[in-house]
Amino acid sequence: MEQGSIADCKFSVADMTTDDNLDKNLLDLLKQRKFTEFKQTMQLLTFYDKFSPPLFPMLSCIEQDLQHIYSMESLGQSDDQVSMYGHGVPQKQKILLSPTLVFWPGKDSKKAYITMEAGPQQHYLPPHLKQFIVTGQPIVPPADMQEYSIVQMTLYGGQSVHMYHPLASSTRFADANYILNLEEPIIVPHVIATQLRQLLHPKQHQRTHSSLEWLEEAAYEQHLVFSLT
Repeated sequence: MEQGSIADCKFSVADMTTDDNLDKNLLDLLKQRKFTEFKQTMQLLTFYDKFSPPLFPMLSCIEQDLQHIYSMESLGQSDDQVSMYGHGVPQKQKILLSPTLVFWPGKDSKKAYITMEAGPQQHYLPPHLKQFIVTGQPIVPPADMQEYSIVQMTLYGGQSVHMYHPLASSTRFADANYILNLEEPIIVPHVIATQLRQLLHPKQHQRTHSSLEWLEEAAYEQHLVFSLT
């Protein structure tokens, strides 16, 4: 292993919508001998794949939405402004193959990446929807009225978007939460940590806003748990 080189890496998972660059990214991790990151990535992908419907497409939806939001929030604004007051600046170089963003400009800049882990039951969008953001007319077809509603969200700069919001009556669900992981933790006083814990605990705080407004929340310890309901 020390003397040889890794020439190829082929990855496939049944019923999973994969990133076109997934094989290449995994191979790069191995070639760079980032074995810890490779193991973490494989554990995440295994976790995503064990649910039905698979969770990987939901992260793909979020990644597209973040790019969409950035394209709107960056109109006439610098990346520093978007990273400070908006929903973050998406990064091409991902952490653990997850959607990755930069928050807060300058020396306080932080990278964050989105994953999922076991948690209270959450509902998800039908597979024919590729984004949470509504790109066409904000209308729910009669066949989907039990699956999702449409809510409105205001972006940095005052622009508004419509978003699909999964309903509790949806037949698509999994025992998993989205997690916003900070590459480096933020240290906060105990009183703030207590307030954040109360805010973010799913049984104590009913979330009614759109699925991406979690990016405006502060971070608790190393990651932020947020709910789609």
